[in-house]
Amino acid sequence: MKWDDTGLILSSRRHGDNSLILSVLTLKHGKHSGFVRHKVTKKNSFIYEIGNVLDLTWTGRLEDQLGYYRCELIKSYSYNFFDNPLNLLALNSFCEMQNNFLPERESYKNLYRESINFLKIVNYNNFDWLCAYIRWELKFLAELGYGIDLTSCAVTGQKEDLSFVSPKTGRAISASAAGVWKKRLLALPRFLVNSNISNIDKNSIIDGINLTSFFLKKHLSMLGLKLPGSRDRFINEIHKINLD
Repeated sequence: MKWDDTGLILSSRRHGDNSLILSVLTLKHGKHSGFVRHKVTKKNSFIYEIGNVLDLTWTGRLEDQLGYYRCELIKSYSYNFFDNPLNLLALNSFCEMQNNFLPERESYKNLYRESINFLKIVNYNNFDWLCAYIRWELKFLAELGYGIDLTSCAVTGQKEDLSFVSPKTGRAISASAAGVWKKRLLALPRFLVNSNISNIDKNSIIDGINLTSFFLKKHLSMLGLKLPGSRDRFINEIHKINLD
């Protein structure tokens, strides 16, 4: 069997002296693993860094085999991350969550496109990409079957002044409808309901991370899973930096 596709590298593991096992998120074939055999050298090892996008040809005798990859580099996004500790922590979290929690060989075309869009944004020097990362986590949740509805208030139906999210239903709540219950609700940062918001402060970023963290943990705990340590390290670093 044989197919051609493009793929985002999620993990790269040494196998022997000069071979690798790659896990990639492909456009048409979902998350898929395969060998790169006897072709990895010091000169070309940069091709196989996580976050890079490859042109792939996969071959295998049977469809359910691990199979072999022939790879050509399309775009190296990894260089946007390696010179900045926070960016690198984000990349590790981004790749490891997809590698750990997406089932093998199921189609995720929308997530693939959103993941590529995120990698492009990280090239900017400001911290807008942190907002993009949080939006990506919401889309990742939706792909796992646990979408959060931020379109209107669950109580009144209004689309304005959305300020909270119910931890039970994952639906937005307006400030006027929250009432005495607001201490039990999760804060909803404005940038998640209005993409035109600028001058986003650190508190808004923290609120966004807390929101996605809650629902990721809630969903994964039902499956007996935990968030990877790479994400914890990324979040801890966000708390340390000055975004203002």
